[in-house]
Amino acid sequence: MDILTSAEVREVDQQLLKKESLIDIIQDVGQALSHWFFKNISKDKKILFLIGPGNNGNDALALGQILLKKSYKVQFLMIETSNNSTERNDLLKSLENSSIVHFEDLQDYDVIVDGLFGIGLDRDLNAEIGQWIHSFNNKELVRVAIDVPTGVSSDSGDIYDPCFKAHHTLAIAARKPCHLLAPAMEMCGLVKVVEVPKINKELKRVKAEFQVLPAAQKMIAALPEGRYDHKYSRGKVSVVMCEEYPGAGILCALSAHNSGAGYVEVYCPESMLQLSQLQYPALVFKPYKDKKSLLSLLSEDNSEALILGPGWDLGFVDLSTVVAKEKKLVFDGGLLLPELMGLLKKNIWSEVVLTPHLGELNRLCSNDKMNKVLKAKELAESTGCTLIVKGYDTLVINKMGPIYITDWNSPALAVAGSGDILSGLVGSFLAQGLDVKEAAVVAVDLHRLVAQGRWRITPEMMLKKIPKVIEKLRLN
Repeated sequence: MDILTSAEVREVDQQLLKKESLIDIIQDVGQALSHWFFKNISKDKKILFLIGPGNNGNDALALGQILLKKSYKVQFLMIETSNNSTERNDLLKSLENSSIVHFEDLQDYDVIVDGLFGIGLDRDLNAEIGQWIHSFNNKELVRVAIDVPTGVSSDSGDIYDPCFKAHHTLAIAARKPCHLLAPAMEMCGLVKVVEVPKINKELKRVKAEFQVLPAAQKMIAALPEGRYDHKYSRGKVSVVMCEEYPGAGILCALSAHNSGAGYVEVYCPESMLQLSQLQYPALVFKPYKDKKSLLSLLSEDNSEALILGPGWDLGFVDLSTVVAKEKKLVFDGGLLLPELMGLLKKNIWSEVVLTPHLGELNRLCSNDKMNKVLKAKELAESTGCTLIVKGYDTLVINKMGPIYITDWNSPALAVAGSGDILSGLVGSFLAQGLDVKEAAVVAVDLHRLVAQGRWRITPEMMLKKIPKVIEKLRLN
């Protein structure tokens, strides 16, 4: 499912205007929007439309006209503007003067429809409009936004001051990035995509930069599984475990094991070897004494995927020899350091996955002028890596193909150890033969599925559910 940026919306509009008049397009949008009101808003409700100067206001005007003809109780509050376009004048001609009101003459309303500013807004609002928005945000009524709420940045997910807080957002033809990115998603309420046949037909010609994260099922079902499989043919994963936070490395290794990797090897501090071997017999442990001995082991590692960073307490380690081997690598947690980015930028080896949360992303790219998406794009471009930017608006991004955004959030995953399990899943699917983007997508979606239906879930519970969920996906 495509997600349209403001530039892509303008591209669609330009192509459509070669075939259709603007007023016809506006009327089609109004007609498409009206069906939601017919189903959800009764005629006894008093509705106020906030009308801005651009096409967002025109769409709202067209919708309001349709509702008026259907005997809805509708009024319009308009920004004073120099918009004297033919389309605006045509829309205003059919309105009765009594339906246009001023702020000081407002009555009590049941529904507010936001048609002030659409996808083009890139600044804070003026004091008068801010007064309107603050007033309506604080009232007990239903707030509906047309396409995007006024005050959100459509492409970045940032919000301006003030911002219309919608209960419902009626997205025209397709979702926009702000519907899925924090903090704007919190201002959108329930998002309903309203299809406009002429626009949706034109969308098929656009190569969208953003898409909703695909479901894991098809990719998991395609993983090879044959009668002649053995532990090495199903993929070998190596994980580094550190002394200060050993649980992170163990969770990561068990996650890789439970998600289908045939052989999971753990590089383990000498002091913890015997206890680890007794407690986790399904894993293979190799001891290391210090950084130097660990680097020696890593330089000889023969796994299909190597995971570094969960519970990491060794600071920066020069991994030039490891990266130079061009093996599949997953970097997480304490190893997500600016020094590592410098190393990766020199090598630009593409089969590397980084799994930062927002704080770690800001550590890797400290440019305050960049939002989350731009930082992730910059790192993906400069390092050649695939990034999983974790959060309740998780991104999967590399310099090839679309940027994926999750259209769900799972608060159950907000628990220590959850990220270590995600890293184990990524490493496992890399070792089993998926490419980096596929491994990242499958891991993120599977991560969600193991927490589904839970208000809170522990890492131990997640580990038990992983094989059950994979088996269900394969059978279906």
